[in-house]
Amino acid sequence: MSARRFGTQSLVRLLGNWQETSSRTPLWRQLAEALRLLILDGRLTLQTRLPGERELAAALNVSRTTIASALGQLREEGFLYSRQGSGSRIVLPERPADLPLPAGISSTLNLSTAALSAGPEVHQAFQHAMTLLPPYLAQDWL
Repeated sequence: MSARRFGTQSLVRLLGNWQETSSRTPLWRQLAEALRLLILDGRLTLQTRLPGERELAAALNVSRTTIASALGQLREEGFLYSRQGSGSRIVLPERPADLPLPAGISSTLNLSTAALSAGPEVHQAFQHAMTLLPPYLAQDWL
């Protein structure tokens, strides 16, 4: 399967206002965070090939070092796969199976407490709806 290439101008538009000039965070970190968010929310899809470093640096008006550092961070985190001459492609990081859970966290998730019980109004509305239902049912259902 060939990867889709994301155009430079399209990526610049998606990134929008990624630079926070008042921030003490280095530009490469700001760019890495903006790209990570685009990946996580699905606007940059898996296996999409990003523009080259030089092209992206010129379009974003930043140094190539800034681009290389941001992409390097995403590679370290597992969001990019790069190969010399083939560019960088979007991937999702793999979580190692042997990664320990934080203290106090069980490996079993109890979903019975994920939501509160319905209030009395919901039960009353359900009972009322059930009284109105029979005319809408086919006779052979009864």
